[in-house]
Amino acid sequence: MPSFARLTSTVVKTRRLSYLVEMVRYIQNKEKVTYDSLGTYMLEIVIKNKNNFYNYKDPTGELTNQMAFSKYYNFIMNIGLITKLENKVVNTVDGNILAKLTENDVFNYSLSNSAKIFLFKKILEKDYDYMKIIFRLGLNNQINETMFLNELRNILKENISEENQNILNDLKSWNSAKRYFSENIFAPRRSWLIDLDLIVPIKAKKNSNRLIFKNSDSLIINNVISFDKETFENFYKTSFYYNVSHYYNIPDLILFSKLDEKIKKTMILNILNIEFNKKLIDIKRISSKYFFDFYLTHLLCKEKILIEYIDLENTLNEISEENSQYRYRPVIEYSINREKIDAGYITKVV
Repeated sequence: MPSFARLTSTVVKTRRLSYLVEMVRYIQNKEKVTYDSLGTYMLEIVIKNKNNFYNYKDPTGELTNQMAFSKYYNFIMNIGLITKLENKVVNTVDGNILAKLTENDVFNYSLSNSAKIFLFKKILEKDYDYMKIIFRLGLNNQINETMFLNELRNILKENISEENQNILNDLKSWNSAKRYFSENIFAPRRSWLIDLDLIVPIKAKKNSNRLIFKNSDSLIINNVISFDKETFENFYKTSFYYNVSHYYNIPDLILFSKLDEKIKKTMILNILNIEFNKKLIDIKRISSKYFFDFYLTHLLCKEKILIEYIDLENTLNEISEENSQYRYRPVIEYSINREKIDAGYITKVV
């Protein structure tokens, strides 16, 4: 049984996903970044963008001081975009992907399509079960702590495990459940969905615990509501990018699946050649996770080429079988202390 997916670092302050994007971009462009230097930079960028914040569609969660920065720092660590290496703060593979996808973006609180799609996928990966409950209960309805807790308990009791029992025990320790749910569970997730352009901002206080999706009939929204995490992961591999391209109205797309097989292979071989040859060092392999997560989003948003995970994987397998200079080892995920580890790679045969 898959582990229960939830982010545990969310508080009322951690609302703006644009701060996560700016942190990984800053780390990517600096040789050495510490906790203090990252905090100093973020406070400076916030001051420079005061007007952008007040004019933003959901002006909440501003990073105004070191205490607020510490909350966002815990959040970005929890979601898996950065990590600590000795006394430095560095990007993870996912952090590097997000930084590269957004390298030409300008910080103004709004997210590019590349950032929206990547972060939507990342949030579902890390917070699927909480999001599923909020999607289901909040779809055009008011949601409160009692509804959320009842739904959560039912899910956990259906899948008895030591981990789920620990979560049930944690629920008993919630002090002021109404406030805890409103501030630490619902408020940040509602703001993420606004940043991702999935829901409409509602300013009326009486509707503050309601979600109005821009397209409530979207297959991707309904699949989050209907599927367990494992089933949704299968959906991700087959039709995720088609559905997000429709949700975000990305026009004039070239459908990779409709191209001639020879053209498909040539396109992917050209990408592999660029990826391996652009390095100054003699690189022999690249992470399959990096290759899939970066190029599926990059090709969609920047090159207007719609390609699904399964299509890219099939083409890589065909390239490998034809005795080319490249070999693809599938993304293999295994669990160490409930954390998924990526062990797939693409290698160049010299």
